[in-house]
Amino acid sequence: MPNKDENKKIGFESSVPIEKIWSKFENGTLDSKFCIPLGENDKGEDITISLDSASHILAAGGPFPDVTNYKHVVLSTLLRFNKPDDLKLILIDLMEIYFNDYNDIDNRLIFPIASEYDETMNILEWVNREISRRQDILKKNNIRNIETYNNNNLDNIIPKIVILFSDSDCFVDYSGKAWDYEKGWIDQKAWKLVMDILMKSKNVGIHLIMTMENASKKTIPSSLRENIATKIAFRTQKEEDSCAILGHADAEKLTGLNDMIVKCDYFGEELKMQGYYFDEENIKKLVPKN
Repeated sequence: MPNKDENKKIGFESSVPIEKIWSKFENGTLDSKFCIPLGENDKGEDITISLDSASHILAAGGPFPDVTNYKHVVLSTLLRFNKPDDLKLILIDLMEIYFNDYNDIDNRLIFPIASEYDETMNILEWVNREISRRQDILKKNNIRNIETYNNNNLDNIIPKIVILFSDSDCFVDYSGKAWDYEKGWIDQKAWKLVMDILMKSKNVGIHLIMTMENASKKTIPSSLRENIATKIAFRTQKEEDSCAILGHADAEKLTGLNDMIVKCDYFGEELKMQGYYFDEENIKKLVPKN
């Protein structure tokens, strides 16, 4: 149950293990395919969102463990409940510390895990070409989205692609200070690649999940926030950092482990909940091996 102290901080009392939602996926209570677990609300209800409903996700907060935990929740769930032919992954880890335990999933990865700026730029360029290729296929077949195409072409499935971009604020730094609060993005090529993915991939089954542990107005320009359909704010250090993620204050008031505020048109209103806790010691046991 939620609790609030005299300073009107927002918090939940205990962690919710990821196994709680996984058990509902496994017994069919909830649909698991292409599904992102979010958390448990104050009524004890499990909240999830499909990739199609989420479109793209910005998950950000302060220098706390919440965002790191969220990366593992998303990645391990996608791996556990989706077949390699249905879902492919692109992992970008410029810090070279978060995805080391996922090196043995070659059958899921389109590219080796990227850890350099040049590698990341090459991947983003490839993604934009792939968006164009998929759009051409849809146009040629007079179909509006990849889901309809796949339903009509079961022998030639075009897999969804999830790009999990860890600490994308580091990309801003590595790209030669690509974002400047006064001037906007200095590296216009990097900016265009990201924005084209956000704006053009809606119907082609490609989804970008950007995570940041040092969210601020310098790393999340308003134009970036406005073009990402789903925003997840974890605890921030300052009110202005919450504003960078959500467009308003509140995330600085979160207190509990993995507490979050989710802003997405799909839900019709902002939701406060506690995100699921994933024990990193279980990664090697839970992640499928080749």
